[in-house]
Amino acid sequence: IVSGVLLDAPNVDFGRTVDYAASQRDLPVVPLPVPATVSATAKFVTSLRIGINWKLLDYISDADETIRQPVLIHHGTEDLTVPLDMSLDLEATNPDLIQLITVEGAGHIESYDVDRQGYVDSVVAFLAELG
Repeated sequence: IVSGVLLDAPNVDFGRTVDYAASQRDLPVVPLPVPATVSATAKFVTSLRIGINWKLLDYISDADETIRQPVLIHHGTEDLTVPLDMSLDLEATNPDLIQLITVEGAGHIESYDVDRQGYVDSVVAFLAELG
């Protein structure tokens, strides 16, 4: 039986993460950001080649129906791998069950490294609430 879930910078929408990663890079040779159309085309080709259904890898869209136990999320404000806005969107689906702690200055899965005591305290409090 699952009583609660702890997540650290969760990748809860793989398609958006791919788009975000592309937006962090420049085109080869030309110092311009990768356009969104390139990311969309790459995802389309990937779905054709290996059968990825990007909508099935979006866990935010149905979170209001699927999340039934408390969730604690830590996510750094400087995460360049998984966008913070996905955790914000996930929390917004059910703020009564989902608690998001943003850690200022933390990169991807660095929340514990940036604020060890705050991280431990929040996890201990979360577990205590679960009983």
